[in-house]
Amino acid sequence: MNSAPFSTLLPPPKKESSPTVASAHQSPENQGDEPVAGIVFDSLQPDGIPNVSFQDFIPIRQRDFNMEIPLPSKQDIEQTFQRTKAYFDKLLNNKPATNSRPSTDARSGKGNYIEYKTTDALTNKSTSRIIKIVDHVADPLQPSQIKRKKVVAPPTDEPVAPILHSATEKLTKEQREQWRIPSAVSNWKNPNGYAIDLEKRIAIDGRYNREGTAIPAVNEKLLELTNALEEAESKAREEVRNRAEARKQEAEQQVRLKEDKLRELAQRSREERQRKRRQPIDHEEYDESAIIRQTERNEKRDQMKNDMRLSKLSTADRLRVLAHAQGRDVSEKIILGAAKPSEVPDVHYDSRLLTKGAGTAVPGAPEQVYDGPLFAQNAMDRLYKPARFTGPENDALDILSKMTSEQRFEDQDPGTSVDQQQTSPGMQKSDAKQDSEHDLKRT
Repeated sequence: MNSAPFSTLLPPPKKESSPTVASAHQSPENQGDEPVAGIVFDSLQPDGIPNVSFQDFIPIRQRDFNMEIPLPSKQDIEQTFQRTKAYFDKLLNNKPATNSRPSTDARSGKGNYIEYKTTDALTNKSTSRIIKIVDHVADPLQPSQIKRKKVVAPPTDEPVAPILHSATEKLTKEQREQWRIPSAVSNWKNPNGYAIDLEKRIAIDGRYNREGTAIPAVNEKLLELTNALEEAESKAREEVRNRAEARKQEAEQQVRLKEDKLRELAQRSREERQRKRRQPIDHEEYDESAIIRQTERNEKRDQMKNDMRLSKLSTADRLRVLAHAQGRDVSEKIILGAAKPSEVPDVHYDSRLLTKGAGTAVPGAPEQVYDGPLFAQNAMDRLYKPARFTGPENDALDILSKMTSEQRFEDQDPGTSVDQQQTSPGMQKSDAKQDSEHDLKRT
């Protein structure tokens, strides 16, 4: 009878054990009342060498999975407990001796005795002495004093043994095709924007075979999933649109409420002002000094408003306002400071060469006789305009009184008439220039 194998996954042994060995390894239940002889020795083998088989190395529980081992009884447990307790009590009662450690030859009294004689030089007497030689007591915890040096193998001049291996076997075309792994092609990402063939996309898809003839089966649930996703997306978009519309209407309502509230406040303030205007003023309560103070206060407020308005104007606008207040008409270029002709430095070359060169690029340049305009000074003279006194209220006497009252030049000849001042172009230029400088200083 063969024993159970070690595992069901292992094949049965090729060589079965002898019947004598098999019978020796049978359990006592199978053998009946015959006693187990133990290890059986083969008569063909020398004495003392047991006959061992593979079944001897299998654990007992692996030999028979249905084997049941009875549990120890209470009496066996009690006996084992008493024996263990007695052994531990014996160990605890025996106190360890202080000199239980193996002593050296010096502590045990062992050693070598040497007898030697000495002779005194003066008395010529010999004295014998006995000396006991023992080994030096060494500390067991002290590290070893012997230095161990690593023995390095001497270099050898033998060449390195080559590694012999068989030649590389060349793969056939079919084998290379089987080992070929197609490059991964993503169906979602293409950052470089390459045009990828459909064959390469199909080659990486595991649903197709290598020849590309098999058509993958599409599950019907995929269509249902797609429709469900589209429907959910449309519902979500509709909800977002409704919420946005509700927020927009709420914002418009808030704006309308604010406008109504502001309109109501404006109407209340307007009615309050009208009510105050309609109330009759009791002139008896106000005396003449209060009216004068109120008038001065109003004039001062108007003056401060006018000064604030002038301070916000630019320099050109401020000069224009001052000139208009004085009854003078000043050109824009004088206000902006562009009427002053630029000073041309000394030219060390003939500027006509440049003007002629620049004029040749213009069509009809050979027909031009002059390099520049003939009456260029007239354009500069037009910048300074005489004062204009227009209006029916400005008669000759008023004009004469205004011009004689303003003393613009301290060194002016008193005999000079007004007509000469107006007709003199040089005097008119200097007058306008000093007026502009005076107005700038005032600002």
